[in-house]
Amino acid sequence: MVSSASWQQCQSLSKMSVRIVALSCIASLLLSVSPAVNALHIRGTWDSSRFYLFLAKFGIQKTVLESMAATRGYVYGNVTLAGQRQASSGRQRAPVTLVVVDSEYFQDLYTNSSRQPHNDESCRRMFNKIDRLAWHPQCRQQGKEDFLRSVPCPTGRLCPEEDEPSRVIPGWQLTYAIQDTKQPRYWYLSLVACSLNPDNCQWEATHTGSSSLTLAYNLWLVNGAPSQRHVNKLEHQFSFDEHDILEIYGVFLMLYAALAGAVHAKLLRRQEPFTWGVAAQCWLEVAGAFLCCVHLAKFAGDGVGASGLWAAGELLRRWADAVFILLLILAARLGLQGRPDPLGTGILLASFLTVSAGFYLWSLAEVSQVEDVGVFDTVPSCLLLALRFPLVCWFLAELPGRPGRDFGRIDVLQFAAGFLLWLVALPILVLVSETQVSALWRQKCVLSVSYGTNFVAASAFIYALFTSQQHDGAKYDYLMTAEESPEHRSRLRDGPAASGNGSAGIAAEEDKLN
Repeated sequence: MVSSASWQQCQSLSKMSVRIVALSCIASLLLSVSPAVNALHIRGTWDSSRFYLFLAKFGIQKTVLESMAATRGYVYGNVTLAGQRQASSGRQRAPVTLVVVDSEYFQDLYTNSSRQPHNDESCRRMFNKIDRLAWHPQCRQQGKEDFLRSVPCPTGRLCPEEDEPSRVIPGWQLTYAIQDTKQPRYWYLSLVACSLNPDNCQWEATHTGSSSLTLAYNLWLVNGAPSQRHVNKLEHQFSFDEHDILEIYGVFLMLYAALAGAVHAKLLRRQEPFTWGVAAQCWLEVAGAFLCCVHLAKFAGDGVGASGLWAAGELLRRWADAVFILLLILAARLGLQGRPDPLGTGILLASFLTVSAGFYLWSLAEVSQVEDVGVFDTVPSCLLLALRFPLVCWFLAELPGRPGRDFGRIDVLQFAAGFLLWLVALPILVLVSETQVSALWRQKCVLSVSYGTNFVAASAFIYALFTSQQHDGAKYDYLMTAEESPEHRSRLRDGPAASGNGSAGIAAEEDKLN
C-alpha cells in the first residue's frame, strides 16, 4: 500500500510533469518560429544596410531529360522596394543583387560577407569565383550560368536580366530554372548589397550606409514547374532531402496507432504498471507523428507549414524514447510483472523528460542551414546520444535483478541482448550517417531506420509483456481450478493434515507449470 504522504508526493510529481510538458511545448513553438529561412515560400523585408542576407537553402532534384520541366528546380517571385518608394524605370541601375548558387560557389560568397569593412573590395572578393561562370547582359555575355538578378525589379515589370519573358513564370518578375542531369544538389539563395557597374564591369558596394533601401521579397523554391505540380504534389514544395518524409511519418503513424490499439485491447485488462508505461510510449509516438504529418501536409500546400507543430512533434518522439528507456531499466530490475515504486519512478520520469526536452530545445537554437548544421550535429544532441552509454551500463547493472523477479517464458539473456542492441542503435546510426551518407539522403535515412528500430523494439516489449501476462494468467487459472476441485475440497474437510498435503500438491503443480 502507498502511504498518504507518498501519494501526495506522487500527485505533486504529476503536476510537475504536466508543467514540464507544457513549458517544453511552448518553448519548442517559440524557438521554431524563426525567420523565413525555414520555409520554402519566403516572404519578408530586408534593409540593404545589413549588406548580406541569407534567404534559403534548397535541395534541387536530379533533372531527367525525358521530363525536363517536371524535374527541374525553379526559383521565382518578386523583389520590389518596400513602402511608397518604387522603382519605375527599367533602365535604372538596380542597387543590390539576388544570387542563386550551389554549394561550390556559396562558401566563398558567405565567408567573405562577414569580413569588415563592407566596401567595393568586399564585393569583389565575394563574387570573384562566381564571376568565372556567371552570365551578365553587359559584362559577362559569355557566362554559362544564370546566377544573378539585379533587384529591386521595376514595379509591374520583369527584372532587367529577364530578356526572354516566355521563360518567366506568369505573374512574377523573375525566374531561375535550375537543372543538373548528374545528381541532386543544394542551392543557396542570398541578397547582397553589391551591384555590377555596367560602365566598368566592377563590383561596387551599394546603399550600405544612410542611403540604404528596404526591399520586399516574395519568393518560391520548388522542384518541378509550377504548372506541373500535380505530377507529384507531395514533393513539389519540398527540398530534395525532405522527399518521402511525409510518407515515412504517415506509415509509422498508422503502425503506432495500430500498436497502441493492440495494447489497449490485450494488455490494459490486467492494469499492470508496465502496460500503462508502454501504452504512454505508443501514444507519445502517435501524437508526435501526427503533429509532424500536419506540418508536412500544410507545407505541401503552401510551402510554409507549421514549424511549431513540427518541433512539438519531434519533442514528443524524444519523450517516447525517454519513457521506453526508463521502462527497460525498470524491467531489467523488477521483471515484467514487477511493480515499481511510484515516488522513485515519478522522479526518474520527470528527470528523463526534463533532460530530453532541455537538450532538444538547446539543439534547436544551434541548428544552422548556412553552416550545414543539423539537429544531430549540435553539441546538445551529441551529449544526449553520449548519455545513452551510461544508461546502457545502468541497464546491464540492473540485469541481476531482485529476488522474485519474473520474466515469464522470456529468456533474460535474450531480453537483455535484444534491447541492448536497441539502446546503442541510434548513436551508431547517427555516426554512420554523418560520416558515410550525403546530407541530401541523411535525414530520410536516419528517420526511417530509427523509426523502424523503435517500432520493432516497442513491438518486442509488448510481446514480452503479453507473453508474461499470459503465463501469469494461466498459472493463476490453474491454481484456482485446483483449489475448486472436489479432491481439494475433500482434503479441506478431512483436516489440517490433508489440507497441508493438498497445498503441497498445488505447490508442486505450480512448480511444474513454471
